[in-house]
Amino acid sequence: MSAAAPIVLLTDFGDSDWFVGSMKGVLLGISPESRVVDLCHQVAPGDIAAGSFILEAAFDSFPPGTVFCCVIDPGVGTERAVLVALANSQIVVAPDNGLLSGILDQHPEAGLYRASNASYFREMISDTFHGRDIFAPLAAHLARGIKASDCGTPFHQEPIRLPGPPPSFSDGHARGRVVYVDRFGNLITNLQLAALDHAFPGRATSHWKLRVKNVTLIGLSKSYGHARHGELLFYRGSTDRIEIAENMGNAALTLAVNTGDSVDLFV
Repeated sequence: MSAAAPIVLLTDFGDSDWFVGSMKGVLLGISPESRVVDLCHQVAPGDIAAGSFILEAAFDSFPPGTVFCCVIDPGVGTERAVLVALANSQIVVAPDNGLLSGILDQHPEAGLYRASNASYFREMISDTFHGRDIFAPLAAHLARGIKASDCGTPFHQEPIRLPGPPPSFSDGHARGRVVYVDRFGNLITNLQLAALDHAFPGRATSHWKLRVKNVTLIGLSKSYGHARHGELLFYRGSTDRIEIAENMGNAALTLAVNTGDSVDLFV
């Protein structure tokens, strides 16, 4: 086995410029034994909420010790903190701008450090490319085995969280919102099945009603193929959240729904 941990990259840099390649060059220069995995580079520029969801959705798929290097950083060059988070035997390097919100929601016990030890940065630091000059070298050194505490000091203040209300539950009713739209136009909500099962134990899912905009859907489906071609449905998605889709279509376009829009579930 490799002596260095795998490194997972998440950015909004796309693949048409040199940015991701430059980061990989720095990573390999410090930790050549690390396997570098591209989680996603097609996040819309500056879309912290989408990046937070993608990170949370993929986080538990990787082996213990994995280092996540996350650069969706519209505040680059400002006084915003660079954080190292320890959660579920994984390590995440990310700016303190809300990108860690999903991970911290799922792992409130996570330990946080503010990266301030410049000996783990590149010698010359650009004001506009901290991904190459701070985040990548930090991630590489962590993959090589340095401790998070070597990177800086414990971060005791409350990290920045994404805005938006959490799901609410009342007698037979849950209100949530769309938190992500995937490339198929599927609408992923923040209504998690575990929370619904806890709030409404024993309620038959075949009688559930989901309302979004002026459309009401009846009955939790198993998967896309359990609906007719062009039919809308809702189901338990791979991240254990309620999702809304159109079989062989685009639910986001059909319903004119986007992130932040509310959904109501009646059980």
